[in-house]
This record gives sequence, C-alpha cells and structure tokens, in this order.
Amino acid sequence: MLKMKYGWRFAFAGAIVMLLIGCVTRYAPPVGEDTAQIDFVNSTALQMAVFLYGDATKCTQRAMLTGGVAAGAHRPVTVATNKELAVLVFDADSQNVCRLTLSFQPEKAKNYVFRFLGSPENCRGGVAEVTNAGAFVRKVTTTERTFVLAFDESGHWCEAK
Repeated sequence: MLKMKYGWRFAFAGAIVMLLIGCVTRYAPPVGEDTAQIDFVNSTALQMAVFLYGDATKCTQRAMLTGGVAAGAHRPVTVATNKELAVLVFDADSQNVCRLTLSFQPEKAKNYVFRFLGSPENCRGGVAEVTNAGAFVRKVTTTERTFVLAFDESGHWCEAK
C-alpha cells in the first residue's frame, strides 16, 4: 500500500509537469516584409531557454523557442516589427535561476543581437543593432521587466509597463 501511495504522487506530479510544458506554444516566426532578425547569443556555460511574447504589455501569448540556445552558441530568429517585443531568457544550475525579461521595439529590416551574459548569480544581457555582416551599429534601449509567475499560459508573465 505504501508503494502505491508514493507511486500515485509521482505519477500525479509528472502529469502536472507534462501538462504545463505541453501548454506552451512553440514560437512560429512571422513571414512578410515587416520583420527583423535577432541573433540570440548565449555567452553562458548553461543551456538558455528563450520565450517570446505576442503581447509585450503584460508578457502574454508566450511562445517558446524550441530547443533554446546551447551554451556558447547563437541562434537567429525572425520577429515581427509592427509592435513592441518582450523576450524572457533564463538558465539555471542546481541552486540558482537567472530570469531576464527585456522589451524593445524592433525596426523593419534591421538586425539585432540579444546577448545573454553572466551566470545564475549574476544575470545580465542586452540588445545591440548590427549590420548584415554583424558589425556593431548601436546599443538598443531596452526596458527590463519584472518577471511574474503566471497561474497558467493565459496569464501575464511580467509586470505591466
């Protein structure tokens, strides 16, 4: 009886985790002319998860960049330019979690680098505009947003501006 009791708890916990992960929409890049390119650069020693929000006001309509960005790697992503963009990046080790949510207004046909630096204890990052060849143009002004743990996927994931 004792084994069954604990087995039920593990099965229930596993089902909840799978339900929450399964509810996250996968990011689908927009097509058309009103787009920009962001190269997500992970300058940390850990895998970086990336979430892009369809509505930056309260970080709703969360979509996950499938596979994230490996440690020391980069990943280009196409984004819409007709609205403000909010992005959550995070990594974690066994004791600490780093969550960084930044928002900015991407401009049509521009290229950006979103660099994630530091470690879970020293979480930081930023956005720069770059040329097609990757040369630095300017630092982009971003707004750091405060992470909020939503109850479900339809909730907001940051404080409103």
